[in-house]
Amino acid sequence: MVGMQVKFDIEPVMQGDQAGYLDLIGELLASGTSQRTKEEIDEAVDALGADLPARTMASTPRC
Repeated sequence: MVGMQVKFDIEPVMQGDQAGYLDLIGELLASGTSQRTKEEIDEAVDALGADLPARTMASTPRC
């Protein structure tokens, strides 16, 4: 079994009044494209025995 993660070394994003938009983008990354449906992407990933999580680690100010 092989595991791999790709992480980008960038500064945290402060979402402020727009909290949640990065989570939305993460969801959209795996929801399909103009050339492949979500199901086609899921099938291609499954055929590789892989997992394709799309998540963000943004900073959201808390009160």
